[in-house]
Amino acid sequence: ADPERRERLAFEEYRLLSQQGSALHASAYAAQYEIQTSHWPRSDSTQAADDDATLSSVTDSQFAAELAGTQHDLRVGDCFCDFEIIEVLGAGKFGRVFLARQGSLAGRQVVIKATAARWRESDRLAKLQHTNIVPVYSVHRHAQWQIVCMPYLGRRTLADLLRDTGRRPAVAADDEWRNAGMASEDQGAKTFLLADASVANPAVARMNYEELSLWIMGRVASGLAHAHSRGILHRDLKPANVLLTDDGQPMILDFNLAADTDATLPTASLVGGTLPYMAPEHLRAVAGHGHADHRSDIYALGVMLYEMLTGCVPFKSDGDASPASLEAMACDRFRESPSLRDHSTNISPAVQSIVRHCLEPRPSLRY
Repeated sequence: ADPERRERLAFEEYRLLSQQGSALHASAYAAQYEIQTSHWPRSDSTQAADDDATLSSVTDSQFAAELAGTQHDLRVGDCFCDFEIIEVLGAGKFGRVFLARQGSLAGRQVVIKATAARWRESDRLAKLQHTNIVPVYSVHRHAQWQIVCMPYLGRRTLADLLRDTGRRPAVAADDEWRNAGMASEDQGAKTFLLADASVANPAVARMNYEELSLWIMGRVASGLAHAHSRGILHRDLKPANVLLTDDGQPMILDFNLAADTDATLPTASLVGGTLPYMAPEHLRAVAGHGHADHRSDIYALGVMLYEMLTGCVPFKSDGDASPASLEAMACDRFRESPSLRDHSTNISPAVQSIVRHCLEPRPSLRY
């Protein structure tokens, strides 16, 4: 009976089928379900998931191009709702992210996320008040856009750290890694994180690579526990969704796919995610059977820690988003995860045990 919920559910079907190459018409959904679809992107030129095998909301230039063709497009220099757009920070399947200036508050810099569809991200994030979760300042409407305003805390993510260090595994001796990271300004994210995080936490500067990885993931886990305690799942944890603030604090962002654990929609736990970080039950949920819960987030946490320590993810994500491919990936993840110590004997057995506990294929055996 709720048109907004009907639209959300219909759009999820439309989005997922479009990703699999189906030629769909939004007008058909409008007629069948008596909903507004004029702000939906067209699906006739939708392509498969990108090289990152993303099923959710990261980089999809085709969708950005579709949004660019809609009425009231947002551009650098535009002023609305007390914001002036300074720079485009990113584009995703649900909208765009901008750096903006907020005029009524001393021209402070903020991040605004403009989404073409109406999502409950802001409602979910409003429940979360934690050092390691990016908060929401306010929510606005402008033309067909929902505008979510958040603090600007920097633009580097854990994905940048991994890329700038060449996804370097912890194979060097501890002192060698630490000294290399502090020796040169051009060491990128390593120097950035060690130097700036040490302002708030001097112990960070004395950490070796393994300790630093555990420190980052420990704070992500703390933010995740806060969300779970309030009945909220993330469902798309990955390095690109962990912001490393300008003072070196890891913070979880992008709750586009988040779900309330008490949600009444039957598909609440069935959609979205990024293949390399998805637990077996999460892959099967996307394929149309089973369901994912908070323990799927724990699995993704383990994948990220594995990647930080070894420079690669534990399981391959070959194939597309078809049910058969998803089922094959899920079965593959029931194998024992590869040993971290095969990559480096510097990784302690205790840390390997932590990662394997997170990556247990059966959710009941995870933390």
